[in-house]
Amino acid sequence: MDSLWNIHLFGGLRAVRGDIEVSRFPLRKVAALLAYLACLPSRDHPRELLIELLWPESDLDAGRNRFSVTLSSLRRMLEPPAGDPGGPVRAGTVLHSDRFVVRLNADAVVTDVGEFQNRIRRSELTSNAAEELQCLRSGIERYQGPLLPGYYDEWALIERDRQAETYVKALERLTQILDRQGDSEEALEYARAAVRLEPSREEAHRCLIRAYARLEQVPKALRQYLSWSASCGRNSIRRRRSLRRSSSTRSAAARSPSPPRNLSAGPRRSSFRRLLSRLRAGKSSWGRQRQIHRIPLTPPKRLPSSSRLVPQGLIRTAHGRGYHSRSPGSSDVRRSAITSSASSAPTSDW
Repeated sequence: MDSLWNIHLFGGLRAVRGDIEVSRFPLRKVAALLAYLACLPSRDHPRELLIELLWPESDLDAGRNRFSVTLSSLRRMLEPPAGDPGGPVRAGTVLHSDRFVVRLNADAVVTDVGEFQNRIRRSELTSNAAEELQCLRSGIERYQGPLLPGYYDEWALIERDRQAETYVKALERLTQILDRQGDSEEALEYARAAVRLEPSREEAHRCLIRAYARLEQVPKALRQYLSWSASCGRNSIRRRRSLRRSSSTRSAAARSPSPPRNLSAGPRRSSFRRLLSRLRAGKSSWGRQRQIHRIPLTPPKRLPSSSRLVPQGLIRTAHGRGYHSRSPGSSDVRRSAITSSASSAPTSDW
């Protein structure tokens, strides 16, 4: 029997049969029932289980009545009678149901989820490298986006995560195969897709770093490693066990060639060091009262007569808590106290 309906679940739910395409459904529950049956087209689903999934808060009798109405609407869409577009289709050809179970006929329905899983499974079972590469590419092409976007039922979220994880693992396998064959350009594209989909997955970042290193794009490889390291630091408390930089990721970045000299330049001179140089040179420090206020100074053993202006080694300015006044010469005394204290402070404190 030729397949009648092609049901797409990746990127949005829609059913296609020849020139007929259904993307809008009469009821939300009709779409949810079709989506659940299409995820497992060859399995018998008990009616009580479907009622519990679709109407978890309803009692059994009310749920049965609602399920009967929903099932009739779905049957009329998949098996239109004479007079409807695409009809007539014999009852029971696409949708099989009895008093206990409901299922889709696997010979009458083709789903993108089923094709995606079959090709990925075939790539894992084959021992031919060329066939494995072809199955991975054709399986990845079937994934056109997240599974059932807009559906937030528990079963939909679980199935969406499972399909996304399978897709990312397929991308990583394909990247490694292409990298071994020397096709680094194509491997780079698949590695980027894996990182975009799962930015918290270490293996995806490792594949991308390795692809950059193969193409001698050293700054991008190092930048990718630093970005991954920063994400690990930001999530160390929340996801300490799941996000951890392993030695293999560090070695992937370490095997990259040495970066240019301008990338390994040292840090800029600290603003406090520049401020200290200005003070030692006797230049004006007016307008930098807040920076001076934060500078820790170690007072000398014997302070000058203006030592009352420097209590406990902390400089207080005219904008502080009233330790100074704006009398003439106060800035000179303050500058001399700062300079004398700064000269006696150890350099390591800066």
